[in-house]
Amino acid sequence: MEKTDSYLNKIKCPECNVYSNNNIFCHNCRYPLKVLKLSDYKNQDFVNFLNHLHCVLKVFNQIDFKDTFLDQIFHELFVMDWLRPESAIFNFMQLKSLHKYRSYFHYPTLDMGCGNGLISSIFFGGKLNFDFDNYGSIDLSNTDVYNSHTGSNINILSKKPSPIGYGIDIKVNSINNAKDLNVFDDLNVGDIRNLPFENNSVSTVFSNMIDDIKDDDLSQTFKEIYRVLRPDQYVIFTSPSEDYRNSLFYYPEIIRLIKADKADKAQQYKQYDRGRSHWLPRTTTFWKDFLEVHSFKLEVCESFLDDRLLKIWDVGLRPFFPKLLEIRNEFNNNNMLRELKSVIVEIFENYFFNIVNKPLNNKSSFLIIIAKKIG
Repeated sequence: MEKTDSYLNKIKCPECNVYSNNNIFCHNCRYPLKVLKLSDYKNQDFVNFLNHLHCVLKVFNQIDFKDTFLDQIFHELFVMDWLRPESAIFNFMQLKSLHKYRSYFHYPTLDMGCGNGLISSIFFGGKLNFDFDNYGSIDLSNTDVYNSHTGSNINILSKKPSPIGYGIDIKVNSINNAKDLNVFDDLNVGDIRNLPFENNSVSTVFSNMIDDIKDDDLSQTFKEIYRVLRPDQYVIFTSPSEDYRNSLFYYPEIIRLIKADKADKAQQYKQYDRGRSHWLPRTTTFWKDFLEVHSFKLEVCESFLDDRLLKIWDVGLRPFFPKLLEIRNEFNNNNMLRELKSVIVEIFENYFFNIVNKPLNNKSSFLIIIAKKIG
């Protein structure tokens, strides 16, 4: 309630002490006298503002890859990782590259390291229910915050993908989440060095987790891939290239700081690196020779991520994730999550469209590799 002069019906400005008519702003110093405080906004006000922002942002929606499938997966990946756009970018560039080689995927495909199954579901044409939220069961007390079962009570997919086949992952929670999708014929908790599938039982093996397989385990892994794969069929996987580590953001900084005798700062950056520089870069020549020894013929080796995009992925929004999750949880508690998510997805999609749609430079950081089983 504003303090008014009962005789003059004026408001005293708390900034300059000058009396003004019953105006929104002080006529002397322009102090806001009757503007609603931000702390006074109600939940419905926030809903209205989000809807208004969403409305005006649609004017700038210019996402068009000239390919309906790419338009679809771009949207689905940002719906899935709406608080972690760097993950959406990484996965989009991977699936964009794989899209050119869809003819190599045959049913049944074995997704080796399937995680929660969403990446394969999106690649095989599935669409997410927008009300499904990938962050509903995040546990920040865990080092791996995603290692939990969502236990979702809603239909996660609004559209089922075409038949995929099988999936395997070492994490129990990942397999339980993948089972919730109801799109795989069979899902197993297991070790890829000892695949629980019959000889010659799958038509394609796909994996995006060869990155972290050490040399000692690589031969056994590919012996198992060879065993379960049908004759003349394909293994498709991703691998960090020889330029991977130098294309990261933090790893080159760590090397620079060590050379500058700044050990404490280098140690801090090693924490920021969170083990990504320990992934194993391998050259095209390595893969050609290795695959030949294990009775595979290298057919495709193509870059899908350059150093610019890798640096975005390496830094990302991970440090801000706890704060973003607080905001997410507050909006969810106030039944406003859909409005918040709609706006965030709209902003990130439009911002990153021009980034991912630029031609790659010649500084490769990740490879798509396709090899045919022979013999």
